[in-house]
Amino acid sequence: MNISFEKVRHNLCQVSLSIPYSYSDLKKEFERESWIDHGNITERAGDPHLNRSCLPSPSSPILKDILNQLSSNETKHQVIDTMYDFFPSIQENWDGWSKKQMFDKTLWGGQFLKDKPGYYIKPHIDTRIQIITCLIYFIADHDPNQTTIFYTDSNLSDPWMAPTGAGCGVMHVNDYDVWHEGGNNSNTDRYLAILGLIINI
Repeated sequence: MNISFEKVRHNLCQVSLSIPYSYSDLKKEFERESWIDHGNITERAGDPHLNRSCLPSPSSPILKDILNQLSSNETKHQVIDTMYDFFPSIQENWDGWSKKQMFDKTLWGGQFLKDKPGYYIKPHIDTRIQIITCLIYFIADHDPNQTTIFYTDSNLSDPWMAPTGAGCGVMHVNDYDVWHEGGNNSNTDRYLAILGLIINI
């Protein structure tokens, strides 16, 4: 399993995860899981989202392997190294922290999400405790009806649509120029992994 990053613009990059599993195999694993309604998750940022369910601890060995790899210290190092190389201003925004300080002062990890048709989150920027957010989609192909759209300001300027095929995704530094919205306007469930680098307080 390998993850790679490609810079899109300031504070935003495209993610590609190579996985040794087909989409149909992953879909079967997702469908077997016991999902938790987002409203019943006590540790969450903001209000509960309608039509969203969470899977913090999958029972499937396949899904567990993917989440463990994505949440590993190895991936955390890679994410921090990449973001510092792509976007040096991240250091200025966080008290001049070196890469090592960023690693030591933060937590990294995530969970799977299932967004049912009708799910929508309006344009926003993430909470300040969140330094980096990564979304990796597990759907059959790129689908504009199941994507996340990024803007450079609150006026929704310069829209950029994240790729949503299996193992495709997006990662961004939480800052003023990464407003985004997303949803599921299709007729099938949207599966994805969400990972975050947050301040350890």
